[in-house]
Parts: sequence; C-alpha cells; structure tokens
Amino acid sequence: MNINAMAIKIGSVNSTRTGHMIPENIKNLRTLTVTEPLDSYDEIENALRDTDIVFICTELEDPKAILSVPIIVKIAKAVKALTVSLVIKPSYTEEVKENEKVKAFEDLIEILSRESDAVFIISKDTMWRSADLREANKDYKTTTHIISALLEVLANGKNDINLDLSDLKLVMQGKAFIGIGTANGDNSWQKAIHDAIDALHLDKQSIRTTKSILVHFKMHPDYQLIWLNESIQVIVELTDEDVDIMFGTTTDGTLAKDAISITVIACNGHSSMIENSMIKNNIDFEGSTPQ
Repeated sequence: MNINAMAIKIGSVNSTRTGHMIPENIKNLRTLTVTEPLDSYDEIENALRDTDIVFICTELEDPKAILSVPIIVKIAKAVKALTVSLVIKPSYTEEVKENEKVKAFEDLIEILSRESDAVFIISKDTMWRSADLREANKDYKTTTHIISALLEVLANGKNDINLDLSDLKLVMQGKAFIGIGTANGDNSWQKAIHDAIDALHLDKQSIRTTKSILVHFKMHPDYQLIWLNESIQVIVELTDEDVDIMFGTTTDGTLAKDAISITVIACNGHSSMIENSMIKNNIDFEGSTPQ
C-alpha cells in the first residue's frame, strides 16, 4: 500500500540535532520545517491534508518548539492522520531538575503523551544496542531510525505477512519505545530479539507492563519461519497475558540467508483488543498465510 507520510521538524534550522532529525530519500515522505511560532493554522492544515502519518520532530531545548508543538499535534489529529511525536529530551543534572524551564519541558511531554497517538521520548544519553546504530552521535540519528523503521513496517510484499495503517493505529497508543536488533549467522534470531528487547529496557520501559507490542521481522525469503515463532515466544514469556501482540514481515532477497533484523515497538497507552493479533498461547507461523 502507498503511505502518504510527512515529517515536520520544529525548531531552529541551525540546530545541529534537529538538522539530523528527518531521514532523506524516503519514498512518499514529505518534509516541512517550522522555525517560528505559528500565526496561522491554514498552512499546516493544508500541508497535512490527505496525509496518513505525521511525524512531529523536535528538541525541547528550543523554546520555539514549546509554543508550536501542541498546536501542530492538534492539527494533525484533526485531519485524522496517525500522529507520532519524536522528542529529544535534554539530560538534566540533579541540580537543575527543579528549574522552572525543566518543569515546562516535562509538562509538554505529558501533553504530547495525551494528545499524540504515540510519542517517542529520546534521551540524549540513550544507548542503542543495534549494530547499525553504533556510530558516534547516536542521539542525532535515533529519530531518523524510528521514522525509517515505522515506514518499513508498512512496506508490503507479495510473500510477506503484511501490516497496514489500521494495524499501526491500534498499536501506536501512548508513550512508545522502540528496540532494533540485527544479526546474522547461527541462531541470529536469538541475538536480534534479545538486542531489541535490551534496547527497550535502556529506555527504562518495562515490557511486562506495556499494553501493545508490534514486532517486525526483516529477513531473506528463505529464513526459517520457526525462528520467528521462537522470537515471539521470548516476548510472550516477558509480558502479561493481556498484552496485545501483532507481527509482520518484510523479505529481502539481497540479505544473507541467515541474517535478520527485528524491530520491537512497545506502547503503554490503552489499546483496544487487536482483532488481527496473535492469540498468545496459540501462535502458529507454519499455518500463517501471508496477505
């Protein structure tokens, strides 16, 4: 399916971090930069018309973002787009945590958590375990990887177990956390799933208390489906019985036959029962029929 997505960067164009917030050269991803407080809603509303997903990217150290972010979130929700906020949160020392400005940041995060469909809060000192995220300046690139990962989840293939926008809307509710694990070789699924889960814990999220989880696998078409089943079982064993779990796959013939990338997205907001989610005690990949 063709997804019409927009990434809105809010804040100074001279900000080093916001300058690296939006991935480049992604099909069907339009971009917009807001550098001043909004005088009119019309420009944003017109830009967002017919948009399926809106990514709102900002760093809370920019005071202009404080004024514009909640307004843009409301506009995105009004046009019925899936609204995902990605916020780089400053790291504070104990001495400044009671500062009035810091409290304003915390209040804004709470507003975004309520008003957005989902919000990713990205700490500057977040450590990412995934092999392809080990470069310097990790905090500059996390928003890029989240946007890319979410759009890849919706990439449909003829022989894949496909997810669509309605699936993503059911899962993406409340504060969201993402973990990505990539591995190849013998038992690659084990390393990948544990790396992905570890990345969730690095964001101080207890996977057991989440309300919904999406797991996406990217691998060679010949990768054994039984190992996907085993990966899901690892998550099942870590979660409460009422957690909704959904999965999808993307196959890529250019990958090594023993390579796999696993993305785990966990959200702690209230979620409806997901009709297409797997029954936790009766997961059967061998009987699954790709859409």
